[in-house]
Amino acid sequence: MDSEKSLEQARYVQMVIDFVSKRGGVTFVELQSLLESSMEVKGDLVIYVPGYENIILWAGISQEFFQVVTLALNSHQIMMRPTQLLVYLVDGGALNMPIAKSARHYQTPHWLPVSFSKWVDEPLPKKRRKPEAPNLSHFLLY
Repeated sequence: MDSEKSLEQARYVQMVIDFVSKRGGVTFVELQSLLESSMEVKGDLVIYVPGYENIILWAGISQEFFQVVTLALNSHQIMMRPTQLLVYLVDGGALNMPIAKSARHYQTPHWLPVSFSKWVDEPLPKKRRKPEAPNLSHFLLY
């Protein structure tokens, strides 16, 4: 990647971080709206939870959009959390598939709606450690 393209991508990453940090509860729909005038956000890529190929976080994105979101998440300034379907419906977008209710190996694709918010460190209480859930900060394509 040349330096001009790198600087442009860094600017988009910062736009995402600033937008999410200011607003919180930001959906993929809102991130695509934020960036669509600057880059191609639509494509044929799918983001899923690592180790759970049928738990889909978002679909129909471009490689460039994926890279910007990944870099923003890897900055540890923003994070993803599960959210309600209604949040996406209000934003005017949703995936047409069943909702994932738990971290398990579904036979068919299920959607896990997530929203982005400012990074918060949340240690679990020592008494009640929960089994480790999939880390939504790192995701893959297929």
